[in-house]
Amino acid sequence: MVYCCHSHSFCRVRDLRYRCGRDLAGGLARHWVQLSLDEATQAFLRWCARGPTTTEIFKTSLSRILRWCMSATDANALLGRGEMFALSRWQATQLLGRCEAAGSLLDVGAGVGLVTEQLAPLFDKVIATEASAPMARQLRRRGFSVLGSADLAGLEALAQREGIDGGFNCISLVNVLDRCDRPLSLLQDLKRRLKPDGRLLLAVVLPFKPFVEHGIFKLQPTERLSLDRSATWESAVEELWQLLQSLGFKLEALTRVPYLCKGDLTTRRETGKCGRPVRPDFSGLPTSISWTTPSSC
Repeated sequence: MVYCCHSHSFCRVRDLRYRCGRDLAGGLARHWVQLSLDEATQAFLRWCARGPTTTEIFKTSLSRILRWCMSATDANALLGRGEMFALSRWQATQLLGRCEAAGSLLDVGAGVGLVTEQLAPLFDKVIATEASAPMARQLRRRGFSVLGSADLAGLEALAQREGIDGGFNCISLVNVLDRCDRPLSLLQDLKRRLKPDGRLLLAVVLPFKPFVEHGIFKLQPTERLSLDRSATWESAVEELWQLLQSLGFKLEALTRVPYLCKGDLTTRRETGKCGRPVRPDFSGLPTSISWTTPSSC
């Protein structure tokens, strides 16, 4: 069973949401890519379902102590907890339409790198960015070139050292937009860093309920996006696309996948939890993934 913190209910693994509840408006339907539960996702869920060990019990207790003096993200990363899963390699190929490695990838807010590992085989060169120092260390242990910064200052120098010139073929922004202080500015910045035919792989938990971690506090972002917090998933997708379109993007593919994360020991009987990346127990909120490119206008 999987627990959803959004609806406060359980569902079976086979009932994880990959479909729309109604037809999408505004021409979005013709870009829909229907995905499904694949082996990589099931493997992650099986891993989440393993019984607790002495080490996990210790880490859970220590994490609760550390969160009195640091963010939940840093505490979980420091202890090797809070692994998340949003998209498998196979699912990414369905959106990208190719399987062979080519071009460059920038994974912004890569966390501990589980999604980065799924995407990396599809590209020749990969750079990850991460604001959390403990998470950045885990990314480096996985062998990725990492820019450990809350902004993208210094990215050009790192890209040159990695042999990446003229922008990136793909930039992935997976479950970051609702946890950054200036989401609109970030989208505009990422668009400028794409090659003319580059793509933005955007995954957003919907409905959009943003906050920013500042130490032990959760604050509202400086920039507010005009997205309804109480919208249905389908309405939230339409609102999000209106925003992206106004920034000069055009849509290539749209899908829906569950955002999964391992639960804590209080929910060990549950297969997994999914939702907001700053919590140790996550909700089963669906994720919108838009495969977009800058428009020519």
